[in-house]
Amino acid sequence: MIEPTLSAWRKARLDRRPTGQPAQVELRDVFNAILYVNRTGIPWKYLPHDFPNHGTVYAYYAAWR
Repeated sequence: MIEPTLSAWRKARLDRRPTGQPAQVELRDVFNAILYVNRTGIPWKYLPHDFPNHGTVYAYYAAWR
């Protein structure tokens, strides 16, 4: 169900960070983390360690918003 959305995001996002290094996170993990924060209502900084870094997840959230 979300695969078409993730595919579109993959095409739209930059393959490299501003530093020129390749991105190190999976978009599916980032998307799941955003859904987790949305469902639970927790602050970004309390995102469990099973997900990517909260700052990275929030940066993607802000860019996609």
